[in-house]
Amino acid sequence: IEQLLEPIAEGVDVPSAMTEIPYVAQPARVPAPAMTPRGMLSPQQYDDLEGRGIVELPIPTLMAFRPVTFERYGYPTRIAHMRELLRYADHNSEPEIAGMYRDGATFEPVGYVNAFTADERDLLDTLRDRVAKATLSDFGRAVRPVSNLLAQTGPFRVMSHLARIYQLAPLTLYEVGPGAAYLGAMMAIAGHRYLSYDITQSLYLWQQYLMQAVAGSDFVETAGMAEFDKSISARVVHMPWWQYVKLLHDCPIRCDVVYSNSNLGEMSPLALKHVLHISRAMLQDSRVGLFCYFSTGMTAQNSPEQLAAAFVAAGYRLIFDKPFMAYVLDDGPDARPIVDAFKDGIPFYDPSGRGGNYNANQVMALKRSEAPLDAALAEWHYGWQPPFSD
Repeated sequence: IEQLLEPIAEGVDVPSAMTEIPYVAQPARVPAPAMTPRGMLSPQQYDDLEGRGIVELPIPTLMAFRPVTFERYGYPTRIAHMRELLRYADHNSEPEIAGMYRDGATFEPVGYVNAFTADERDLLDTLRDRVAKATLSDFGRAVRPVSNLLAQTGPFRVMSHLARIYQLAPLTLYEVGPGAAYLGAMMAIAGHRYLSYDITQSLYLWQQYLMQAVAGSDFVETAGMAEFDKSISARVVHMPWWQYVKLLHDCPIRCDVVYSNSNLGEMSPLALKHVLHISRAMLQDSRVGLFCYFSTGMTAQNSPEQLAAAFVAAGYRLIFDKPFMAYVLDDGPDARPIVDAFKDGIPFYDPSGRGGNYNANQVMALKRSEAPLDAALAEWHYGWQPPFSD
């Protein structure tokens, strides 16, 4: 989303943590449809659970955990009907999208390289088929993800390589603010353990929908629980923000990597402090113990210098800043395996050893009837040529 908003934000004063955020009207609330796909949370159920979950949270926490950047620029943070989830299945409305399909293209804010192995092609095909099948079945309109999915291939390669060098099957990843959640979906299909939280209702409901579609019985939604159940052993776990903040003083979750891309600069300083503190607890027992990201996102509330200072204050140290930002705990294990693993860049995902050299147009081919909702708009506005196969 940062690429979508940057042209708009150019020359505009961005609010600090305590600056009043202009009110953006949300769509009128309407009754929920009679059926919610596969018994998942409806928007109305989410809103009710959130209302009950925040009753005893203090005002500073409520102020800190709001999607203020989205709200400032009018990004739709809430939905009323489940069918509205179709718009979150993929987005292609950034000026950089057309360039991602050019031969040899790279895009550092997500570690993207326009080249794919046979294993990557097969994994992407599996994921896209499941999303298209689910959306067609539930909403009568298939959406096959394209660009948003492409943007997650870089971080997926990072996680896969870490799992390989540390011989972790599975690696456990906790993602802060997963957006459309395609990193988590790829991790789930590849057999890893994945947990996440988000503060935006619309994206949270899409994440729930996607994870149910790709992980099935291996997926657990915790929003209906009074508090996080320490005994949960499911491979894919989805938790709401009002549960996440309660991990501040007692965090039972353990993971190998915390990933938080394109949002650290957009968090309030208090939310950032929560994330860094809770992540320390999550990482403390891992042989990996890595906190990483490619991009800060919009620096609406934290500059790169402020982020660096916050990491140091929370007990982390930077081990490298290319090809991504990599922090480990001051008192954590030896980080040399991580440094050595990425000193020459990010390796491709190629567990079968088949290799291959496919490009974005080949791995993202789709029928016009399955195009994301904004494909025509992006084609007109940015001159992007979607990889239509018909």
